[in-house]
Amino acid sequence: MPYPLCILLLLLLPLHAVATMRVAFTDTVQQAQVVPLGINLSDDAWHTGAALTKERVRNGSFEGVLYRQITYGPTGSTSAYQDSFRPEEWIAVLSGAQARFVNGPARGKISLKATEPTTVEEKDGSKTVLTYRFSPLPVSPAPFDGLLLENTLPTGWLGQHGGDWWVFTLGGAQVRTVAGDTPPADTGTHVARLDAEQGTADILAPLLDSRYAQADGEWLLRFWCKGKGSLTVYLGDLTHRADAAPLRRSIELQPDWNYHEIYLKVATYPLDMLALGFAISGGLAQLDGISMQATADSNPTVFLDQLVQALHLLGPSTLRLHQIGGSSFANWLAPPMRRMAFSSSRAAQPPTGIWPGHPQEKGQARIYAYGLHDFLELCKTANVSPWLCVPGTLTEEEASEIVAYLAGPVTTRYGMLRASLGQVQPWTEVFPSIHIEIGNEAWNFIPPFLLGGYSIKGEYWQRLFHSMRSSQWFSPVLKLHAGGQAVNTWLNKRIVAEVPNADRLAIAPYLLHELDTATAALPADKLLDRVRGEAHYVDTAGYMAQNSNEVPSPLSVYEVHYHVTGGDAPLAPRNTITATAGGTVILADWLMRLTAHHGCSPVNLFTLQHPYQHIPSGELALWGLALNLKPGEERYRPLFLAARLLNTFLHGDLMNLSLSSVPQGETPYKTDKDSAPVTAPLVTVYGTREGNTRRLLLCNMDMLAAQRVQIEGMHGGIHRTEVAGPTFLADNERGHPPLVQLKTGLPVTGDMVELPPASLTLLEWRETP
Repeated sequence: MPYPLCILLLLLLPLHAVATMRVAFTDTVQQAQVVPLGINLSDDAWHTGAALTKERVRNGSFEGVLYRQITYGPTGSTSAYQDSFRPEEWIAVLSGAQARFVNGPARGKISLKATEPTTVEEKDGSKTVLTYRFSPLPVSPAPFDGLLLENTLPTGWLGQHGGDWWVFTLGGAQVRTVAGDTPPADTGTHVARLDAEQGTADILAPLLDSRYAQADGEWLLRFWCKGKGSLTVYLGDLTHRADAAPLRRSIELQPDWNYHEIYLKVATYPLDMLALGFAISGGLAQLDGISMQATADSNPTVFLDQLVQALHLLGPSTLRLHQIGGSSFANWLAPPMRRMAFSSSRAAQPPTGIWPGHPQEKGQARIYAYGLHDFLELCKTANVSPWLCVPGTLTEEEASEIVAYLAGPVTTRYGMLRASLGQVQPWTEVFPSIHIEIGNEAWNFIPPFLLGGYSIKGEYWQRLFHSMRSSQWFSPVLKLHAGGQAVNTWLNKRIVAEVPNADRLAIAPYLLHELDTATAALPADKLLDRVRGEAHYVDTAGYMAQNSNEVPSPLSVYEVHYHVTGGDAPLAPRNTITATAGGTVILADWLMRLTAHHGCSPVNLFTLQHPYQHIPSGELALWGLALNLKPGEERYRPLFLAARLLNTFLHGDLMNLSLSSVPQGETPYKTDKDSAPVTAPLVTVYGTREGNTRRLLLCNMDMLAAQRVQIEGMHGGIHRTEVAGPTFLADNERGHPPLVQLKTGLPVTGDMVELPPASLTLLEWRETP
């Protein structure tokens, strides 16, 4: 060949010949019977846009506060026990409490005689803790055994922190709760009293944010009232109240209790906050049994149609209800008008004030927006399995009662109670699985988890699970999860050893907890490459590999997402990770790695609705998958679309694949400053087999370039679905039309598939018999 022609041919060749990636199914099962992703359902919170329930008045009956906490400390005797936590303002609440040791040699109820402040010396100085004195016991509690304390505040409860009722008074008027004089209906033991014979009293309950939930339409308001004077009932907000509210009615009060049902028609509501208010001047009003619901919702649960529809669209396998501690099983099952607020954390002062701005307002308490039975009805309607975080301050008796409620026949006490609530068939015959966890993140030793659960010694959880398993109604449908810390294999091994009654260890393998300014200064594509590298390392050699190799228990995931809330980085690069198409495909691959490589099942994303997390640098686009569920204005983040795709894929058996020429890319991630940069795949592929249906999920984590993949054995009639945007930085945040879309019915020609940059692709076909 002439020399110039050789040069010409060499110049026409690519500088680096890249082999095409090839994929083929094998007959080897990697994980049998995988399940779709689950999702956490957060609390109903009007101020975050997460309006979940039809009932918009959370606290319509003004009951009291239930306190439950599990404390512990270093010193004990047969008649006294000293804990380790701040006491001063808690003495009044805890004096006279019911008490029991939940583990150790002194386990059982004790007769508490006194609660006293005690000064102790530590290396950093002195501090005051509590000493509990009780009737003598045969044996002493061991150091750091758990002491469960329970008491109630019998003075009623209006609410605080904007969650329940706001109170406004002028000219000497007073608002308080009173007991005894209640309506002739099952509305509890307390009522709200607005004493404005001199001055003006006004209470206001925020219902929803009209940007995220439907304010327009017909509402049904129900309540009991009595008193004297003219009561103004209105819809407004914090600055548009009473006579300044856009919609209002007047009611002449009578000396006896009267029940009112008022239909309110809202044509075009002009404010962001929709709130219900009651105001009176020169008179006195007592109120109770207050309820406010829109009449348009038609599904059979207590939840809004928009939530039920979102769950059907997402298609999760599980729905996780998370709560910490402070409540009881009876309070969890109570009807709305009988529910008490509850509190467990002693990291703050106790919530002894009865409304926001009250001179004694302190601490924090919360009240159920929906109960256990309500949640199970939602799961039944949405065709998902429930994951129940039972109160982290549960007793052994209650653990057994929960099983009786879930699984007992209608002839039992709790079976009869379940039937009276509308569910005759045991819940264990409704769902393929019911997951149970003690508290939420009860391993955690920081507020608000501290004292809302107890994990210092595993005996407590072991005994609770033993009580459940010992019930004659226990069913294998019930799956028991002990909560652990993803990054702490030492703790996880201890928990598994001490709680053998658990079926699985539940962890929360969040990605990327911190972001510093140096990393944030990387170009956007390199920043996401770094995330890809870290995920690959954690999977193959970091804490997930350590959990798989060292912790002798199957794993589940109670929560997972990004967690870029720490560090000193500015806001924009954090949102590049959490909100964009590029960040989404990396997180989707992480979810698949948890399932495929570590057998995690189920894997619960956090969370359905919670649009933004406030951090010092601004509003971070985290955690909610759904930005808006308001009918006609629905907006979903790319992760919601990705989860829909994964939930279509995750059925049947996860199969081993034969892969060749997998494209790799060096990342800026280093395990330490002296290590080499981590190299990680740019494309990952997963396959499932369900009957004669085969599916492939292909994740292209190359932010800038398309990747071609050749697939062996793919037959005609291929269905292709894709999640992608115009660029890897595309997002669906507010302020512009959604850019990342889920497209279905895309064409496939031959056995070669081109994957767009930063995309997820699902291929589905049926094998020829």
